[in-house]
Amino acid sequence: MLGRLRVCVTYLVGALALCLALGLCFAQQPAAGGPAGAGKEQPPPPQPEAQAALKLVSGATALGYQGEGGSIRFSRTPQGNVVQPRKLAGNRYYGVLKLKGRAIPVTADVQPGRTIFYFDLNGDGDLSNAKEAGELFFGYGIKYKFSIPFTMNVAGSEVPMSLAIEGTSPRGGPQVTYYNNTYLRGSFTVEGKRYLCAIIDGNTDGSYTSGKEDYIVIDFNGDGKLNARKDSAELYKLGEPFIIGDKSYRVTSVSMKEGIKVDVSSTPAQPKPYLIPGYPAIDFVATTLSGQKFRLSQLKGYPVVLVFGDTADAYTKRLLSLLNKYAEAYNKTKPQLYVIAIMLDQSKDAVVQFIKDEGIKFPVVYQGPGGIYSSSKGYRVYETPRSFWLDHEMIIRFRDLRSSSQIRVALQQLVPKANAFRAKAQQEAAGAKPGQEETEQEKQPAKPQPKTRATDKQEKPPQKQN
Repeated sequence: MLGRLRVCVTYLVGALALCLALGLCFAQQPAAGGPAGAGKEQPPPPQPEAQAALKLVSGATALGYQGEGGSIRFSRTPQGNVVQPRKLAGNRYYGVLKLKGRAIPVTADVQPGRTIFYFDLNGDGDLSNAKEAGELFFGYGIKYKFSIPFTMNVAGSEVPMSLAIEGTSPRGGPQVTYYNNTYLRGSFTVEGKRYLCAIIDGNTDGSYTSGKEDYIVIDFNGDGKLNARKDSAELYKLGEPFIIGDKSYRVTSVSMKEGIKVDVSSTPAQPKPYLIPGYPAIDFVATTLSGQKFRLSQLKGYPVVLVFGDTADAYTKRLLSLLNKYAEAYNKTKPQLYVIAIMLDQSKDAVVQFIKDEGIKFPVVYQGPGGIYSSSKGYRVYETPRSFWLDHEMIIRFRDLRSSSQIRVALQQLVPKANAFRAKAQQEAAGAKPGQEETEQEKQPAKPQPKTRATDKQEKPPQKQN
């Protein structure tokens, strides 16, 4: 009996071992008709790329943005039943900072050299303990600028903001403007390429979704920087179409979690050329006050200073007077430098009188307000003076220089290189070997810019102003 039991146990152990071996063997074999390794756990299929979530960032002014929020009107009469600060040593002024759904009482204490502001940020109607409550701010000097922390309820959520305050305090009381200095930073993807961007709260309501009043800034050239200046090629109204490749797109939605979504726009967009150093100047045709028609590109080979100005602006008059002296100095014996002024004055007579009074010798164009120079296709001039300093290849090298030292340094770079360029071209035309190698700036190609129409052979380079 015991012997039979041992034999049964032996057969049972052997059968179990055989089953285990067969199981491992089949587990290692691929399924019929499937690839090797099909029995292993496979990674999930790739999913469409998600839009990046937006991040709230302080410092819209660092992008070059000039705020358009609102202003505070001050008077000598207190606003509402607000408990005022205990010690006001200067002249007292009272106003209200108005934001979406909120009115914040403000008291200004104007003292020599500084203005102390009290903002009822917590809404308790009591400014007597403003220092302890974090509601006390200082503006120093003739012009001042500071920021105050702030929260606004947007769609049921408290959104933190940084409110930029800018102002002056003349005898008639403070003149103060404010705007949201916080923006949303993120990106979106179009045609497989990711674009860095920012959403700016243009009307300071904290929503970032008002198509007609908020802005989007897009890093089209991929330099990793965002330019929110008014004349920037990267700044668009939130609902305005923009061009990527050969298609027009527009923003369809903005969400903190889901990011920015864009789609093809049925409305065609107009390209905005870059107006920064390294990009070619926009070509145009104009007629001087002396009646001579010319094209900017005809001046290739010479450095050109292009100034948009208004004689009602003191900075314009000073800049043009300085440039008149430099142009006379460089062009004593032969042409080496062109200065062209495009005047946006309301009155043509004012321009003619200024030319006469200052003895301006370089060509002057009277454009008047508006025109192609302030449109999206042109130089987008929103303030004067606006100046562009072009090298001999008509590439922008400097912008908005004003001081005599800045002008001197720029011309010391531009004029000798242009002279060397023309000398080399003359040697090559005569069949001689160039005596000077190309400079690094001449070797560097211009960054791409939209093309302009062909040159008219009837036009001639502008001459001196009569």
